[in-house]
Amino acid sequence: MKTILTTLIAITIAAASSQAQTPTPTPTPWPAGPNFTVTWDASVGATSYTVGSGTVSKTYPTTVTSSTVSQSFTNVPAGKLYIAVKAKNNAGQESAYSSEISVMVTTAPLPPGNLRVTDSGLVNISTRGLVADGDNVMIGGFILTQPERVAVRAIGPSLGAAGVKGALTEANIDLLDRQGTVLRSNHGWETGPDAQALRDAAIAPTSSKESALIASLSPGNYTAIVSGAPVPGVGLVEVYKLDSP
Repeated sequence: MKTILTTLIAITIAAASSQAQTPTPTPTPWPAGPNFTVTWDASVGATSYTVGSGTVSKTYPTTVTSSTVSQSFTNVPAGKLYIAVKAKNNAGQESAYSSEISVMVTTAPLPPGNLRVTDSGLVNISTRGLVADGDNVMIGGFILTQPERVAVRAIGPSLGAAGVKGALTEANIDLLDRQGTVLRSNHGWETGPDAQALRDAAIAPTSSKESALIASLSPGNYTAIVSGAPVPGVGLVEVYKLDSP
């Protein structure tokens, strides 16, 4: 009798494990937009799932079969939608429906999520130094970590008006990339192609003997070189981050 009882218990356990268990859905946050996804925990022995939905509780006129533990809903009309899931195994056995969840679908935009601050990589920088003739130029380097639209200025004569002694009487600007290739140059901002854009951005130099240019640059290393008249003087190189056009 002891041997027969053990056999019967083993058969009962095997039969129970072969039957699909009712899955437990993970509720979707309420409210939801017209496109959302419902997920649930996997059921032991399940090979597929039937996802039922409807606008009346415990009534699911719409069903769809899923081979995974999630189901996406798209273009759902506004209103409350009730959803439940049942599991099915290889033998064709189905579980009862899971506990029901309800989703209040709204067509209005949902509140923005994942609010964060991102470093723009560049705001405004400036360097002042002595500029002489030949190779004795002033160099200002900067690095962009993302695409930026920048203005680069070479300032000289207006420094003298601000009280700086020995200011450059003329300031020219060259913009180079990491390989040393000259991307843009300007010798007198008023005659350059960016004159009106500089005025519109309120960063036009105050002297016609100063230079400035605007460039849209990819991430990378850049060098701004300020040169001037044969007479040495103090110059200023500036880089401004501009809004996208």
